Amino acid sequence: MKKIFKVTLIVCSVALAVVLQSGIALAGFPRVSPPPPPPGAGAVVNAVQDAAGQAGAAVSNLTADQQRKIDDAKHELEAKARAAAAALQNAVNQRITQLNSYYNDQRRSRQDGQKRMLERSLSSKKIPQQNSGKKTMMQKSDVASGNANTQLAPRIDTVSSTAGEPGDSLLISGAGFSSATEVFFLVAPNRSEKGIVSFANNTQLMVQVPAVTGVPAYNGLVYVRREDSQMSPGAMFRFTPRTIIQKCEFEYPLNASDSFLHTDGSASNEMSVESFDHSLVFVRHENFLAGFRSNDTLFPNRRLKNGWIVEDVIFDGDNDFLAYKAQLQSSGKGGDSLRLQVHGWTIAPYIVMYSGYYHVSTLIRGPEGLSYK
Repeated sequence: MKKIFKVTLIVCSVALAVVLQSGIALAGFPRVSPPPPPPGAGAVVNAVQDAAGQAGAAVSNLTADQQRKIDDAKHELEAKARAAAAALQNAVNQRITQLNSYYNDQRRSRQDGQKRMLERSLSSKKIPQQNSGKKTMMQKSDVASGNANTQLAPRIDTVSSTAGEPGDSLLISGAGFSSATEVFFLVAPNRSEKGIVSFANNTQLMVQVPAVTGVPAYNGLVYVRREDSQMSPGAMFRFTPRTIIQKCEFEYPLNASDSFLHTDGSASNEMSVESFDHSLVFVRHENFLAGFRSNDTLFPNRRLKNGWIVEDVIFDGDNDFLAYKAQLQSSGKGGDSLRLQVHGWTIAPYIVMYSGYYHVSTLIRGPEGLSYK
């Protein structure tokens, strides 16, 4: 009962207040209005608006500063990339000189040993060679025995080796030879070259494979021709050209099929050939505010021609830029494919940009004077 009484009292009080307010209004008295805002409120509003404008300007200035830092970072990256490219190019040239010297020394050592071994196996019936090109008389023992070379058709019985390159020595054994007998090598279709004969008698000839360039390896023949124009049948001989080391160069711009640059983020990709005689390939990845991994395949469809092979790959993916590193995963070394696979990853932010690059140069080995394209 007490609770009901309290509720009734509250309702009556509210009703009375409404009636009194209405009566005052009807009597011409003004209705009570809410109090005006305290002095200085407009100034506070203006101050807040000014602060907001200053904050916006500060944000704009900060964005511009960040952009400047990003531009500076790009310039720094480009400078480091150029310096790294120059250093790598020096390393490439040194490596080419080193490899060519190594193969030349190996070749010289092998050929000297080969020549000494063949000289020990020569018979004593030597017909001296005349630098003047004049014919010399056969030894009297040959004439007395009735083995006059002019009466025998020249023939080849054996050759000390069935393959060789320029400068290699061969010992040809047979019959019907003379001091003026010449030795020819079929090194390409319809192309025969004369070797240098250093020893001759009626049954043996020692000759060097001629210094021929501009042709690939060829399964040809070796044959002899005497001064009376009689020729022997040919013996099987594979000519293998002298090889050299050089850089693989590319035309610029590269074809779209020359690379598959893949990242797991929204990184921008770029592949080009540096101006160092078009032999240095440059790959750049960059992204803002987020890291990424890259898995690139370079030159998936390119192959070397005319017997050229990949000798070595010089790679630089460990640059001074802390944001990105790269490693060479596989190459076509030892074969004719230029295919390269490279894996890269970001390891630390640089300001607000993840960015990095790598350089790669491919060294090839093949026949001197013959194009690999």
